[in-house]
Amino acid sequence: MKKMGITILLVFVVFTVLNFVVHGVLLQPLYQQTPQLLRAEQDAQGHMLFMLLGFLIFSAAFVWKQGGDRRRMVFPAAKGGRYR
Repeated sequence: MKKMGITILLVFVVFTVLNFVVHGVLLQPLYQQTPQLLRAEQDAQGHMLFMLLGFLIFSAAFVWKQGGDRRRMVFPAAKGGRYR
């Protein structure tokens, strides 16, 4: 259980950092071109807790799914494209 908790935390951190790199760095110029389509910065910051909670739930579900049955991993196509 401790190993699973550490893995969930690690996936959460990686997912959060990747999200920042993609949306905060790479796509930021595109977002600045269309500000009328997005929330105001202050409003978006008010919803940040919900987004982090969603990332945490996603991380837990991802780790649980990947660790449940070792025979049914992410790439079933490597074993013929079907679950057994």
